[in-house]
This record gives sequence, C-alpha cells and structure tokens, in this order.
Amino acid sequence: MAKKKGTRLRVHDFGPIQDADITFGDLTVLVGPQATGKSLLLQSLKLGIDFGAIRATFERNGVPWPKRPQWDDFLEQYYGEGMHGLWKEATSTISVGTQQIDSSILAKRNGGSEAIRKVLYVPAQRALIVPDGFPRAFRDLGADTPFAVREFSDGLHRMLTASSMETLFPASGKLDDGFRKQLDRAIFNGGSLSMETTGRRRYELTLTIDGKHRLPSIAWTAGQREFVPLLLSLYPALTGGKVPKDPSLDWIIIEEPEMGLHPQAIVTTMFLILELIQRGYKVVLSTHHPVVVDVLWAIQTLRTVDPEVSTKMLLKAMGMPSTPKSKKISANALQSDVRVYALDHAPGQRTTVTDISDLDPSAEASLEQGWGGLTAYSSAISEAVAEAVANA
Repeated sequence: MAKKKGTRLRVHDFGPIQDADITFGDLTVLVGPQATGKSLLLQSLKLGIDFGAIRATFERNGVPWPKRPQWDDFLEQYYGEGMHGLWKEATSTISVGTQQIDSSILAKRNGGSEAIRKVLYVPAQRALIVPDGFPRAFRDLGADTPFAVREFSDGLHRMLTASSMETLFPASGKLDDGFRKQLDRAIFNGGSLSMETTGRRRYELTLTIDGKHRLPSIAWTAGQREFVPLLLSLYPALTGGKVPKDPSLDWIIIEEPEMGLHPQAIVTTMFLILELIQRGYKVVLSTHHPVVVDVLWAIQTLRTVDPEVSTKMLLKAMGMPSTPKSKKISANALQSDVRVYALDHAPGQRTTVTDISDLDPSAEASLEQGWGGLTAYSSAISEAVAEAVANA
C-alpha cells in the first residue's frame, strides 16, 4: 500500500536519541527496549502539536509560565523533574512538521483554536494515578510528574466527577454489543465498573462481581488496574450518534496498551484501537509485546488477499464476531496506512530509529526480521533448544 504524506517528527541529540525521523500514518507503532527514548519521542510529538493547549493548561492550574531564557525550567515542567539535562543547547533539535521545538516557543502567545487539545495522551503510568481508587486533579500532582501524566489524570478526574453514568462498564452507547462481550470475557469476567460514594472521599472506582461483591481498585487484577484508566480515557473519543469522532481531537497516543494483559485481552484492545482509526483518529502506540506487532503483521500480510476474504480473516484472527460494524472496522484497517518503527542502539551507542513497516520475516535486515527485537529472543530460545535436542 502506498504511504500517504503524514506528520513528520525529527529529533537529533536529545537524551538517549541520536537521530530519529518518523512520519506518522493512520496507525504508527514504536518498538524498542527500555530507555531507548520512546516516551521522549511521543511527548515531543504532543508538544509540537499541542503547544498552545499545554500552555493554557499550565496557566489554568497556576503554574508560572517560564520566560524565554528559562528553557530548562520548561523542560522540567513538561518532561519531568531532572529531564532538562537531556537537552544540549548547542546540538539538540526537535521539529514536528514545520514547528521547531526550542526556547523560542516560550515567547509565543497562543489563543483560540491553538489552545484546544488535539492530542489525547495515555501514559504508561496510568495505573499509578488511581492508587486510592480515583484519579487526581492536575494541581495534586507535582512538577516531578511529566505533563502527559498530570494532564491524563486531570482529564479523567474532570470527566468522572462530571459524569452522570451510574455504570461505567458495561456502558450503553460506548461500545458495540459484540465487542463489549469480548471485552468482558477478556478483562472484566462478568464484573461491572461503577463510581461509588464513600465516607472518606466523594468517589471511588469499584468493580462489582456477581452483582454483590464490591472490589476496590487495590483488589483488582494488574490487568484491570492498567486497562480501566485506558478505557475510561477513551470514552470521550467514542462518540455516539452520527458523529464518528470528537471534532477537536485528532490524535490518540497510547503507551504500552498491553500492560498487565493476557494475550487474548491484548488482541481485544488492539481491535478497540482499530475502531479508533476507523473513526478518523490518528493513533500512535509504543509497545514491548510481540502480540501487538502480530496484529500489524496480519494486517500487512492480508492486504495481498481478496478484500472480502481478508476482512473476514482479520476478524477471525482477532477472535471478533462478524457484525456490520466489526466488518467495517476490519475493512478500514486493511486500507489504513500502518507504520512500525524500531528504536535500537548498539552497546555503548545511542538510539537510532529504523522503519520496519513491511514486517517481512524474510527481510535481510535483522531488525525487521525480528520485528524490532520482539520476536528475536523467542527465535533464539527455539534455536538453542532445537540444537540441544538434535545433539542429544
């Protein structure tokens, strides 16, 4: 499939990243080991698109806006405490499209449409924002917490306190019935999610099992603690009626959607991501799990098959029921611009980024052949065991 012209992110000499040049498609996935800079790249993408909204959020919450010479202060406030040292004044560069990210942006006065958030960022630390059963407001999180985490927590806090929904899952009007059943089977196992009023705080997220056993968040499974904030944060994007998407929101960034989840639940979550693309959002993921890339490989491979057959087979591969809506989501995925980039560094060197979007297991480049390192270790284990058995 021919790639469309998309938003381009370029980063040079920033933190662990030596060079990165990424053009985003309808669905873009970053893979790579820890500490290679995936979060830095994703936060930089948001900064370049959402700068006006970021400034408005800081000012609305009483955070003093740094003057132009105080670039280090801004880096601390945005990327998190201690992060200013990653920026090298003489050599570091970041650009998103034509927008250069440097100290000059601090002098800009943004207003009107520029102050509207266009990027929903779901951070990897999402479970940490509900340690006591309810997300915290922006002002309740300190400057040691990256902006993306503070904004995510605050957005959930405001949405839930303003919500009139008695039951948050299963919630009518948000998810297709067939998909809701898959999600229940994969993650909730018959449980229902609601907000309870308690004596020690106004609200607390609670799972109810068998209609009578109420479980506070501390008693949830690891996967439920990770997935619930992710799902709830996407509710505003899952608009109802004839409006397929939130008109002000264009991008959804999700760090490690697989966290804490069984492979069945990961595949179900990936179908939810395919629905977001079908609705018109550009989605960007980071991942450490081969199942996420397995889904992308299936999409890339099934493009070569008759469209009617490939639509049916993608649903079968993902264990999804065949309904008019699911077939529409599947067909759209097979026509979408899917891109995969691998972050990698040799011992003692810094991160570079490689386009491995073809996901060809027979590619000459080992990075693409091993899908950015996610399948290489399984292959190495299998080869070692096979060799040992053969020589026994």
